[in-house]
Amino acid sequence: MNPMIQTLDSLETIPHGKGDSFAAETVSQGIATRVGERICLEAADEIPLFLAVKGKALIGIVASLENILNESVLAYLKKAFASLSLEGKDFEAILGPSLTFSHVPASKELLQATFDRGYRLGTKGTSGETFLDPQMLLFKQLRSLGIAPEHILISDYDTFENPSLLYSIARGGTQKNVFEGVLR
Repeated sequence: MNPMIQTLDSLETIPHGKGDSFAAETVSQGIATRVGERICLEAADEIPLFLAVKGKALIGIVASLENILNESVLAYLKKAFASLSLEGKDFEAILGPSLTFSHVPASKELLQATFDRGYRLGTKGTSGETFLDPQMLLFKQLRSLGIAPEHILISDYDTFENPSLLYSIARGGTQKNVFEGVLR
């Protein structure tokens, strides 16, 4: 049994990383509308994001720090919700394995610019280096769409910290993991 599988009422996500012979037929972001339909996302350290409404819709998108900060993930989700005639309050979300804040260094200028935009989700480490928290930035954006906090599940797995399970570009790798989302 894969310990990284995550399940909510409306969806299940299955990470396929090191030692997994899974071969996705299609890897792309998108929208699925049939129960049992799958979306596969390819990511190494970015956040594989899946959102779903039970029996109605599954949305999958890879959320990099850049497209979280420039709010293109937020814009994509707003368009997807409108095209499905659904609201944020209807959705559940799973943020799959990715880099956690201690592996996302940021310049003081980027951190200040992020703070100036209302995202106060950075920190300074004991070494004096500053870091951003992509998962919490995305969490805040999902909340702004009306998704309840209890309907947002964030993976406990850090791609950098789990070399036996997951690929990580930050660790010097070149391969990516495939994350499969299934509409329930």
